[in-house]
Amino acid sequence: GLPLGGIDYELRIDGERLLDGLDRRGLEIAARGETPVDLPLTLRFADLRRVWQSVRQPGRSRYELDADFLFDVPVIGEVRVPLRRSGDLPDLIRN
Repeated sequence: GLPLGGIDYELRIDGERLLDGLDRRGLEIAARGETPVDLPLTLRFADLRRVWQSVRQPGRSRYELDADFLFDVPVIGEVRVPLRRSGDLPDLIRN
């Protein structure tokens, strides 16, 4: 297995933060298997309002997910492995 010390992440829609979180509970990622991960998140009403106003505007909306996986590596210590994803959101909310 692989010791995951934590996950630090943020999801933005059209550049506006929608949610974020940091989980430092740590867990063991199973070798040759799957390990479910429950993530705590922070969702602020003001952020939700800004995102809602943004996605209702004409044109495509984009999402950006930034996550850092924090691995506990013997001798070295904590190593951050970044994951960055972005793309277009489907037109689901438009008037």
